[in-house]
Amino acid sequence: MERVIAEAFGIDANDLKCPELKRADVQLLVDEKASLMVPEPAPWPEGAPSTKRPERIQAWSASQSKDEFLSRFFELTRS
Repeated sequence: MERVIAEAFGIDANDLKCPELKRADVQLLVDEKASLMVPEPAPWPEGAPSTKRPERIQAWSASQSKDEFLSRFFELTRS
């Protein structure tokens, strides 16, 4: 999946393996979970980062999500 994403955006797939990018991705996952999901049935794996600022994450309605996605898509793909 990373290769396909990299190709679509014209970037080197190896850049997606950067430790800092991976750390940021996992941190966002932890914050999203704290903000948007029900409590977990089991604790996160050992070594997972603690929640930092889940209040920065706000859920959008399906309609707003679609509008935001399409707006950004057309902005990025406009010739």
